[in-house]
Amino acid sequence: MAVAIVSTSKKNVIGLDGTVSPSGNDKEVGLVLEITRTSDGSKARTGTIGVVVPAKPKNKDKG
Repeated sequence: MAVAIVSTSKKNVIGLDGTVSPSGNDKEVGLVLEITRTSDGSKARTGTIGVVVPAKPKNKDKG
């Protein structure tokens, strides 16, 4: 099986290539995935799956 992201509601948070870029706040992102059965090439898509990307941790001063 192979899985690919075919749609993302916030490309700046989760890109189509799977890159995750957290921001200063939690962000909810809707993803649609395509599943490919590698043995015969058949494909299926999911409905929109909601995921939450946690906020980027804040740097703490050491002093």
